[in-house]
Amino acid sequence: MMFNNSTYYYIIIIIIRYVLYYTGKGIKMTDKEVRRLSRAQLLEILVAQGKEIEELKAELAATRKKLEDRTIEIEKSGSLAEAALRLNGVFEAAQRAADQYLENIRRSAGED
Repeated sequence: MMFNNSTYYYIIIIIIRYVLYYTGKGIKMTDKEVRRLSRAQLLEILVAQGKEIEELKAELAATRKKLEDRTIEIEKSGSLAEAALRLNGVFEAAQRAADQYLENIRRSAGED
């Protein structure tokens, strides 16, 4: 299928309208306004949008990395909390053994 220059121009206009509408910039142009833009202006808009997309991709990757790091920290802290609880059980058992030993010594001292 062969396209002529006006078809390419119309496709570019459609792309520009789509980009301007869906980038959240709040920029809405009518077909008439977009058609009045020169090809150079249309290409500038496309290049600017391409740069913005790359910046947003980089920001998204950094945010995902931070989220992953935070998730790992939360998992580690969960493991540390479990370890602390287990250690508390060991300390409680040691305290009971020490109390029992002291009580046995007192009984032995009282019997003498």
